[in-house]
Amino acid sequence: EDPALADACAGLLLVEAEDEESEASAVAILMRETLETPGRSAMLVTPDRTLGRRVAAKMRRWNVTLDDSAGVPFANSPCGTYLRLAAQWLAAPGDPQAALALAKSALAGFGLDHGARRRAAAALDEGLRGLAPSGGVEGLRARVIAAAERRPTLAERAAPVLERFSEAAKGWPQDGAAPFAALLDAHIAAAETLAADDAEPGDARMWRGEDGEAGAMLIADLRMAAPTLERIAPGDYPRAFAQLLSGSTVRRRAPAHPRLSILGPLEARLQSADLVILGGLNEGAWPGGAGADPLLSRAMPAQVGLPSPERRTGLSAHDFAQGAAAPNVALTRAKRAGGAPTKPSRWIVRLKNILDGAGALDAADRSLSLAAWAAGLDEAGPQRRVPPPRPAPPFDARPRRLFVTQVETWLRDPYAIYARHILGLQSLDPLAEPFGAKHLGKLLHKVFERAAVVPADRSRLSAFVAEEAPAYGLGEVE
Repeated sequence: EDPALADACAGLLLVEAEDEESEASAVAILMRETLETPGRSAMLVTPDRTLGRRVAAKMRRWNVTLDDSAGVPFANSPCGTYLRLAAQWLAAPGDPQAALALAKSALAGFGLDHGARRRAAAALDEGLRGLAPSGGVEGLRARVIAAAERRPTLAERAAPVLERFSEAAKGWPQDGAAPFAALLDAHIAAAETLAADDAEPGDARMWRGEDGEAGAMLIADLRMAAPTLERIAPGDYPRAFAQLLSGSTVRRRAPAHPRLSILGPLEARLQSADLVILGGLNEGAWPGGAGADPLLSRAMPAQVGLPSPERRTGLSAHDFAQGAAAPNVALTRAKRAGGAPTKPSRWIVRLKNILDGAGALDAADRSLSLAAWAAGLDEAGPQRRVPPPRPAPPFDARPRRLFVTQVETWLRDPYAIYARHILGLQSLDPLAEPFGAKHLGKLLHKVFERAAVVPADRSRLSAFVAEEAPAYGLGEVE
């Protein structure tokens, strides 16, 4: 009832979301609500760049493009992702998971058009299912050829990808430490070889666009600094390369929405908007932690004339106070981050205590209403029950015999029998599957099948095992 309190709380909103995703949804709804009033503007001010990226992604559901002043990490851009995938594959060229991740990248061309590349990647995916092969690219090729016994077209469709893999892996050292500069040159050469399609060379496809230009400048800087780096093992190169990429960003040049923006606290000092959203208000984020100096104790910085760790907290308080003094302000935080409970910012705690003591906290808290709006956006509507499938194939198409172990499946799930025997569907084996009891059973069944045709003694059975073992990724078997 105090007019001064009502005036001070006018335009103040408090949002405490359950998690980081919910906080981003609440901020996106507030920004989208702002656009309903012509000429009204809003800006999100936060030191948490992950929150800014989440909000920008959620605004795309309304076809609204936001410009984050911090840019996008180059490592997460298409060019950066492709370079990281290429480095991981070069370190383990026989790893099916690394090979498939690279083959399905948008920048991997393999000298093919878009449709042929997708078909080749799909064939490679199907051909590499099962036990993890050994022997680099040749091991991948052997696995696809073995799978082609069931599907004759697999080897032919996957051949262009395997050929480019072999060509790209030739310049990569496999054993012993090598200079970082040599590994970097071999990495970029392999990436450009794999990026070429039927119309353009690889370097033209890799280094175009905003992320490509940033990547070209970054690689040029790395090549200049590479001679000063020590020799490293080829297997350690992907982690070192990813670490060197971690500090680079890509700035957008595409037009963003003129009335919405995402800013850091420093950039927001000279900016204003009709609605100021201060996000990520948790201890450790805003304000950030003082941290521990590995060289200086708490008292040493003042003795040598360096600023104290608390000075950064004071600057954060200044930025918060300036943003919170806006006519219309929303304060947001997430109660949980990374699956763990968070500690609210000291400024949120003090402000809530004042509002609670004055009886004005409930009026300012919009956590529940924004959570309900976010849930309503994802509401699928009334559900319609769908009856279970009741396949009734023609009598001539039905199986005449079943294994006794499939009778239980027939009683429990008749559609599984229909899918396997009528539609001819089979589940795919996992990638890089380790050798286990299932494979040992198949190996022994294969050996005894051969022994039934050619009667064999103990030594002959051992020879059969040795002959069949390579197909299961095994070497010498006792």
